[in-house]
Amino acid sequence: MGDYRDPVFRRAEIARLREENAATEVDMRARWMTEELPEPPNPPRTERRAQRPPDGAAMDARARAIAEQIAAQQIAGLLDSIGQVIAEERAAHRKELRRLKFALRDLRRALHKQLHDAKVRLVA
Repeated sequence: MGDYRDPVFRRAEIARLREENAATEVDMRARWMTEELPEPPNPPRTERRAQRPPDGAAMDARARAIAEQIAAQQIAGLLDSIGQVIAEERAAHRKELRRLKFALRDLRRALHKQLHDAKVRLVA
C-alpha cells in the first residue's frame, strides 16, 4: 500500500480505479447484450367462481352506513359552528357586562360625590 498523502500516488490510484471500473462496466455491458432473458414464470391458474347476483340488503346496508357517516359529519360541523357562535356571544356579553359594571360604579361615585357636596353645602 502506498501513501495516500502523496499526490502522485493518489492520482495513479485514482487512474487505476477508473480503468478497473471502466473494464468492469464494459464486461457487464457485453454480458447484458448476449444473455437471454429468462422466461417470466406463468402465474398459477385460479378457478373462476360463478358470480353471485348482487345482494340488495348488503348494498342497502352500505348505503345506510355511508349516509349515517355523512350525517354525523354534517352534525359535527354544525355543532362546532354553534359552539363557536356561542363562545363569541359569551365573550361579547362578558365585555358588555364589564362595561356596564364600570359605568354603574362611575354613576355610584358621582352620586356619592353629589350627596357629599350637598352635605358640605348644608354644613357650611
